[in-house]
Amino acid sequence: MPGAVGLGIVDSFAMLTPLITADLPYHGPEIAYLENGANGLIAPNSTQAFAGAVVRYLHDAGLRSRLRQGCERARRLYTVENMAARFSDGILRALGREQAQ
Repeated sequence: MPGAVGLGIVDSFAMLTPLITADLPYHGPEIAYLENGANGLIAPNSTQAFAGAVVRYLHDAGLRSRLRQGCERARRLYTVENMAARFSDGILRALGREQAQ
């Protein structure tokens, strides 16, 4: 995904398919979920660099395995349930209330 990354990154984790993107200034906030070299790759913002990252991923079995393992960890972390819990906690904190345990 050489363009702007949004919630598609969560889908990449769910499918254990590491996302490869370019370092762009206009990614959505979800780009923070991508840990370069751990669960996906962020290439410098050039066609050549992006293509090089994809080729490296395709030719390096160890890299593919490491990134898939990172996706596995990320998909357990970035679940709908966890996101809803963080959202409701943020609302309660904004209202000055503590989260119910």
